[in-house]
Amino acid sequence: MVHDKIIAALQEIAVLKEKLKGVKKDIKAEENIDAEAYLEMKKVYKELREQIKDFEEDYLGDLKAGDFYNQLRELRLKTEEDIAHANEELYKNIAELPQKAFNMQIDTEAGPLRVDVQPEMQLYLNGKEHRKHRAI
Repeated sequence: MVHDKIIAALQEIAVLKEKLKGVKKDIKAEENIDAEAYLEMKKVYKELREQIKDFEEDYLGDLKAGDFYNQLRELRLKTEEDIAHANEELYKNIAELPQKAFNMQIDTEAGPLRVDVQPEMQLYLNGKEHRKHRAI
Protein backbone atom coordinates (compact mmCIF):
# COMPACT_ATOMS: atom_id res chain seq x y z
CA MET A 1 0.00 0.00 0.00
CA VAL A 2 2.73 2.50 0.97
CA HIS A 3 4.84 1.30 -1.94
CA ASP A 4 2.00 2.07 -4.34
CA LYS A 5 1.68 5.60 -2.94
CA ILE A 6 5.45 6.14 -3.31
CA ILE A 7 5.36 4.88 -6.91
CA ALA A 8 2.39 7.13 -7.71
CA ALA A 9 4.13 10.15 -6.16
CA LEU A 10 7.33 9.47 -8.13
CA GLN A 11 5.35 9.09 -11.36
CA GLU A 12 3.52 12.35 -10.70
CA ILE A 13 6.83 14.12 -10.03
CA ALA A 14 8.23 12.76 -13.31
CA VAL A 15 5.18 14.05 -15.22
CA LEU A 16 5.46 17.47 -13.55
CA LYS A 17 9.19 17.68 -14.33
CA GLU A 18 8.48 16.99 -18.01
CA LYS A 19 5.78 19.67 -17.95
CA LEU A 20 8.27 22.11 -16.36
CA LYS A 21 10.82 21.37 -19.10
CA GLY A 22 8.24 22.24 -21.75
CA VAL A 23 7.23 25.46 -19.96
CA LYS A 24 10.88 26.53 -19.64
CA LYS A 25 11.43 25.81 -23.34
CA ASP A 26 8.37 27.91 -24.25
CA ILE A 27 9.57 30.78 -22.02
CA LYS A 28 12.99 30.72 -23.64
CA ALA A 29 11.39 30.82 -27.11
CA GLU A 30 9.24 33.81 -26.07
CA GLU A 31 12.23 35.66 -24.61
CA ASN A 32 14.24 35.26 -27.81
CA ILE A 33 14.54 38.63 -29.54
CA ASP A 34 14.57 38.32 -33.30
CA ALA A 35 13.58 41.87 -34.27
CA GLU A 36 15.66 43.18 -37.16
CA ALA A 37 16.49 46.44 -35.36
CA TYR A 38 17.80 44.54 -32.34
CA LEU A 39 19.95 42.24 -34.46
CA GLU A 40 21.39 45.24 -36.34
CA MET A 41 22.21 47.06 -33.06
CA LYS A 42 23.88 43.93 -31.73
CA LYS A 43 26.01 43.67 -34.88
CA VAL A 44 27.02 47.34 -34.68
CA TYR A 45 27.83 46.94 -30.97
CA LYS A 46 30.11 43.99 -31.71
CA GLU A 47 31.92 45.92 -34.45
CA LEU A 48 32.32 48.92 -32.14
CA ARG A 49 33.81 46.74 -29.39
CA GLU A 50 36.32 45.37 -31.91
CA GLN A 51 37.22 48.91 -33.03
CA ILE A 52 37.72 49.99 -29.40
CA LYS A 53 39.93 46.97 -28.73
CA ASP A 54 42.00 47.69 -31.85
CA PHE A 55 42.35 51.35 -30.84
CA GLU A 56 43.51 50.40 -27.34
CA GLU A 57 46.05 47.93 -28.74
CA ASP A 58 47.40 50.54 -31.19
CA TYR A 59 47.59 53.16 -28.44
CA LEU A 60 49.47 50.82 -26.08
CA GLY A 61 51.75 49.80 -28.93
CA ASP A 62 52.61 53.45 -29.55
CA LEU A 63 53.19 53.98 -25.81
CA LYS A 64 55.50 50.99 -25.59
CA ALA A 65 57.51 52.35 -28.51
CA GLY A 66 58.15 55.59 -26.61
CA ASP A 67 61.11 56.01 -24.26
CA PHE A 68 59.25 57.94 -21.55
CA TYR A 69 56.63 55.24 -21.03
CA ASN A 70 59.31 52.54 -20.85
CA GLN A 71 61.27 54.63 -18.34
CA LEU A 72 58.13 54.91 -16.22
CA ARG A 73 57.62 51.14 -16.35
CA GLU A 74 61.25 50.52 -15.37
CA LEU A 75 60.92 53.05 -12.54
CA ARG A 76 57.80 51.25 -11.30
CA LEU A 77 59.61 47.90 -11.28
CA LYS A 78 62.65 49.37 -9.50
CA THR A 79 60.43 51.06 -6.91
CA GLU A 80 58.52 47.81 -6.30
CA GLU A 81 61.85 46.01 -5.81
CA ASP A 82 63.03 48.74 -3.42
CA ILE A 83 59.82 48.37 -1.41
CA ALA A 84 60.33 44.60 -1.24
CA HIS A 85 63.91 45.07 0.01
CA ALA A 86 62.76 47.66 2.57
CA ASN A 87 60.06 45.26 3.81
CA GLU A 88 62.65 42.52 4.10
CA GLU A 89 64.90 44.79 6.16
CA LEU A 90 61.95 45.84 8.32
CA TYR A 91 61.13 42.24 9.17
CA LYS A 92 64.76 41.42 9.88
CA ASN A 93 64.73 44.25 12.41
CA ILE A 94 61.40 43.16 13.87
CA ALA A 95 62.78 39.62 14.33
CA GLU A 96 65.51 41.07 16.56
CA LEU A 97 62.93 42.53 18.99
CA PRO A 98 62.19 40.66 22.21
CA GLN A 99 59.10 38.45 22.00
CA LYS A 100 56.71 40.95 23.59
CA ALA A 101 54.19 43.49 22.32
CA PHE A 102 55.78 46.66 20.97
CA ASN A 103 54.23 49.84 19.62
CA MET A 104 55.40 53.24 18.44
CA GLN A 105 54.21 56.26 16.49
CA ILE A 106 56.21 57.77 13.61
CA ASP A 107 55.69 60.58 11.12
CA THR A 108 56.09 59.73 7.43
CA GLU A 109 55.59 61.70 4.22
CA ALA A 110 52.15 60.07 3.97
CA GLY A 111 51.25 61.20 7.50
CA PRO A 112 51.49 59.79 11.02
CA LEU A 113 51.83 56.03 11.31
CA ARG A 114 51.05 53.92 14.39
CA VAL A 115 53.09 50.70 14.47
CA ASP A 116 52.13 47.71 16.65
CA VAL A 117 54.12 44.46 16.72
CA GLN A 118 52.53 41.49 18.46
CA PRO A 119 54.47 38.64 20.13
CA GLU A 120 53.51 36.25 17.31
CA MET A 121 55.52 38.55 14.99
CA GLN A 122 52.56 40.19 13.32
CA LEU A 123 52.87 43.80 12.20
CA TYR A 124 49.96 46.24 12.41
CA LEU A 125 50.09 49.61 10.65
CA ASN A 126 47.39 52.03 11.78
CA GLY A 127 45.51 49.11 13.32
CA LYS A 128 45.44 46.96 10.17
CA GLU A 129 47.46 43.76 9.92
CA HIS A 130 50.28 44.06 7.39
CA ARG A 131 49.88 40.58 5.84
CA LYS A 132 51.75 41.07 2.61
CA HIS A 133 55.12 40.46 4.25
CA ARG A 134 54.59 38.63 7.54
CA ALA A 135 57.68 37.90 9.58
CA ILE A 136 58.64 34.28 9.96
